Amino acid sequence: MLAVVVLVVAGCTGGMGPYRSIDLGKDLDAATLARYQSEAQQASAAGMGHMAVLEHTNWWPLGILAYWRQGTVRVMHGPDGQPVYMVSATDGYGPLSLFWVDGTDAMFGADGRRFSLMEMSSVLGCHFLMFHKMGGLSPEGQWLQHSSTNLFCHMINFNTMHGQTSWSLFTTPGPVGAGR
Repeated sequence: MLAVVVLVVAGCTGGMGPYRSIDLGKDLDAATLARYQSEAQQASAAGMGHMAVLEHTNWWPLGILAYWRQGTVRVMHGPDGQPVYMVSATDGYGPLSLFWVDGTDAMFGADGRRFSLMEMSSVLGCHFLMFHKMGGLSPEGQWLQHSSTNLFCHMINFNTMHGQTSWSLFTTPGPVGAGR
């Protein structure tokens, strides 16, 4: 029994501070940005290199049976030397997350402004239904977004970008489909 408890605890944190959930759909609030900056300074002082992990949680032992939660915050430095925070969060339901999975990855600049987002959801191990949404800031500061929905293991694919929707069979681009 003690071995099971040790395995669960080791799988849940992996030795870093635990991941604290945030809203990845918007910019970082002041408190979260200050926390990331402090954690990045601690990681630098500890000699952690490029792509240092600041926070990490992974409930993989429980995920084998029923519910999986994974969250990670990493920091790296961009070409200008400023930190970039990469945050990912995933929740899965069912044995091996077979029934439903939601995953989100976002990137934030040193000022806490979100400049990249990728979301993915799937039903029945990605073989029945899958949703993707990707977005990023243009050089002019405009948010650009692309989304796609795939049915039956990518047999039917719907894409939406800038108000334009297209569909195709057997993944995109496909010879059978329509667009506007």
